[in-house]
Amino acid sequence: MKNHRFLDGAFSEYLLTAAENYNGILFVQAMLNYVIIQTIKRKYVSPLFLKNVEEKLDSNSFIRVHKSYIVALDKIEGVVHHELQIGIYKIPLSRNYRKAVVPKILGDNLWNGNR
Repeated sequence: MKNHRFLDGAFSEYLLTAAENYNGILFVQAMLNYVIIQTIKRKYVSPLFLKNVEEKLDSNSFIRVHKSYIVALDKIEGVVHHELQIGIYKIPLSRNYRKAVVPKILGDNLWNGNR
């Protein structure tokens, strides 16, 4: 059984709203003119741009961590070097986003930006 589905634009909009409301999105990955929306149960491929997805997701719950990735903050299990651990997935954490991401994960009081 396939664990992913290809979605059209209209259903993609619905999925983003439904999955976000049910805390189902783990991360979103850009792939050329598509995005992969990885949820707890399956992977969806949709003809959306990452920037458009980023605008629709709640900025208190999701954060851009790389030019190709947005992750759910509450699903991050750890940070090792320049990668985030979300379940079985290792998501790259780029240098450009690190200073904005790590304080949100650790809390501003635990983060010293000079590290």
